Amino acid sequence: MPLRPVRVDLCVVAAEAIESVVGWRYDPVVDLRAPEPIELVADRDVVRRIIANLVANALKVTPKDGQVRVEIGAGPAGAEVRVVDTGPGIPAEYHDQIFERFVRVDGTGRPQVRSSGLGLAFCRLAVGAHGGRIGLTSEVGKGSTFWFVLPPLVPPPVDTSRQATETETIAPG
Repeated sequence: MPLRPVRVDLCVVAAEAIESVVGWRYDPVVDLRAPEPIELVADRDVVRRIIANLVANALKVTPKDGQVRVEIGAGPAGAEVRVVDTGPGIPAEYHDQIFERFVRVDGTGRPQVRSSGLGLAFCRLAVGAHGGRIGLTSEVGKGSTFWFVLPPLVPPPVDTSRQATETETIAPG
């Protein structure tokens, strides 16, 4: 997956992602907990889409009187994002395969019909392209927490494919 890394504030990107998905469903309200700016180098649009996918999934399964919370923080491994819901949870037998393409389940283990089954597969690919990790903790009847970690602030990669070497002569223009 090609990335366009730039310096971003993860808290701002998360707020934009939430704003992009809450319009289609207002209950429950999504609570963003981001105590301070978290800067990193990442593809802004891709990270926004990761968070939007996770929030949209949480909203689909959380009852109107439930809660969806997005928590942003910094840890030793890098920037951390958690999307916590009070939905039905995901059976343990699906935890290893939930990030595979076309896998769709609800809290009862029944196939879910309101999804293509590609959103979480995209999230895994996109987080991996950033050098991060993604996972889930969930228990049936107690909701789910989808989380991902992106590495700490690093400069964007330098394109070394066309740098002049000491022995190479560059003709004047």
